[in-house]
Amino acid sequence: MTHQGLFGALVRLQLKLGWRQTMSSVAMKVGSLIMTLVLLASLVPMVYLMASMRGSPPLTRGVLLTVLFAFLTLMWPIMVTLMTGSNDMLDAGRFALFPVRVGRLLPGLLGAAAMGLGGLMMLLLGIGYVAAWSSSPGTLIAAVAGWLLGFATCLASSRALAALLADVLRRRKARDLTMIVFVLAIIGLSVGIQVLSNIIGQRLDSGGVTVGFGNVVAAVEPLARGVAWTPFGWAWALPWAVADGAVGRLLLWAVLAVAWLALMAWVWARQFGKRLVSPLDATGGAEKITKANPLDRFLPATPAGAIAKRDLRYFRRDPRRLVGVIATLLMPS
Repeated sequence: MTHQGLFGALVRLQLKLGWRQTMSSVAMKVGSLIMTLVLLASLVPMVYLMASMRGSPPLTRGVLLTVLFAFLTLMWPIMVTLMTGSNDMLDAGRFALFPVRVGRLLPGLLGAAAMGLGGLMMLLLGIGYVAAWSSSPGTLIAAVAGWLLGFATCLASSRALAALLADVLRRRKARDLTMIVFVLAIIGLSVGIQVLSNIIGQRLDSGGVTVGFGNVVAAVEPLARGVAWTPFGWAWALPWAVADGAVGRLLLWAVLAVAWLALMAWVWARQFGKRLVSPLDATGGAEKITKANPLDRFLPATPAGAIAKRDLRYFRRDPRRLVGVIATLLMPS
């Protein structure tokens, strides 16, 4: 099979497996439909706002778009790994018996990773990103190149992180921990956004200055310039450098973005190759038998006491109950 044929086969396989998983139950159908509608309802206005920035000054576009897409590049591998864990429909162990090398599989697997709601989200946001920088041919070309590099970096970094943590996420305790961390990340993100908004608002309101769009850009500009020099902002800041006429900065950021993408792809290929030649899971193992639980000393040996002990243990062992308790304690009233 040629490279093009293998690429298409893997993409079709991912779509077919994803479709079967979505149609497996009524709950999955309804959940997938709701997620798709919510995603479209939130992204379409954002794409329109980014496209309307086409006539804005380069500083405004560079600051806002670089911060937005750098944050997305940072959170993409973390959220994908926490949400999917080791549930990879195209895991390396599934290809162990096929005479195919890692180098031929990776392009198709990268394309398959783009199939889904995440890929749809990045496609829509990419349309707004390119439209915002389409005011001149130079920024347009740089925006297209930056989107391609940034999207590929998101996919490769998520695959690399998932491959590095694959053995850990196969354990039940680790999966439960990832669920807790996922919820805590969402709570921390929402609280952090509120705190950051309050800090920026206080900074803008100090001295009785009226808050305006230009003031927001000026407040976020130091953050954007710092983010542009990180691996998460190199690709997305390319049109900004073109708009500023900074050829040296453009070339440096482009080289660094390509190098970072190559590094993520190398880490992913290395871990995938190890799983390809050793597909067996290292499951099983001995567990230490402990003495009686301290709850046995405080609760009576009655049916009511047994039910109480069971519920208390579930609060510690069941991540769903533990997450509910943590969310209740952390969320403001």
